[in-house]
Amino acid sequence: MYFIGIDGGGTKTKCVCYDDNGRELDQIILPTCHILQVGQEGMVKILSQGLNYFKAKFDLSHDVYIGLGLAGYGRDMKIRQQIEQACQEAFEGFDFKIDSDAKIALLGALNQEDGMLVIAGTGSIVLGKVKGKEYRCGGWGPIIGDDGSGYTIGREVLNLYSKQSDGRMEKTALYDIVKVNEKIEDDAMLPAMAVKFSREKIASFAYYALEGAKQHDPHCLDLYKKAANELALMIHALLKYYDQEKVYVSYAGGVFNGKDYIISPLKDCLDSRICLIDPMNQPEYGAYLLALELYKEKKDN
Repeated sequence: MYFIGIDGGGTKTKCVCYDDNGRELDQIILPTCHILQVGQEGMVKILSQGLNYFKAKFDLSHDVYIGLGLAGYGRDMKIRQQIEQACQEAFEGFDFKIDSDAKIALLGALNQEDGMLVIAGTGSIVLGKVKGKEYRCGGWGPIIGDDGSGYTIGREVLNLYSKQSDGRMEKTALYDIVKVNEKIEDDAMLPAMAVKFSREKIASFAYYALEGAKQHDPHCLDLYKKAANELALMIHALLKYYDQEKVYVSYAGGVFNGKDYIISPLKDCLDSRICLIDPMNQPEYGAYLLALELYKEKKDN
């Protein structure tokens, strides 16, 4: 028996094959299968590639269950239907179960236990699970929200760069970090460059905030404090659904590559009932748990 867990995020698609004991057998990392980026046909191509990789290595002729956590699989029913159609085409003849990439991250991080997961990657969202019910806060996208996300931090980095360039602020380590890494010869060219930036490109500027924080740049350290405050607001918005003395909250997403620069100020912002913990498992393991749920459902029917 084989279980395939797929984490299809906005930057990559990670496919992992597990045995029936949850032991990883093999994995492959492919480009994003996000339907809003690659379209339905592109999504089918990427997912089929992942399945075919495992077909070449294992006997997938029977007892195979696939769990997928996919970016874009949210509240928009039209997009959900397109994703489901793409999966049906890619996995014809196989049993599969779909949820959002955020949901599998929650399942993996807390190993199916009650609690919350705060995700701060390109975007931001907090998911909660308690007594069989699920809740969410955030996830509004870059135009309306994404507070505390890599996108928001990246956008602020660009704003700080412009202020330091024209003298509204004194230049700090951040200015040189951006200028050197982006190979900006003339600051006057930055507006023309920026209008072509994708959401992901803007979010990538959060990396420069991390580099600046390592050099004790006060503006970069402040960006992490602001992000921590916004993420704490989302966590607290869901806290009312919990009556436990201790509520466990884990985290995921590239912003947390900042480690103590983001985790320490986040802890400082949190209610005393909240216990911030490292994720127990990666999102792809959450997709495996989704596939395992599917197996149990089939077995019980």
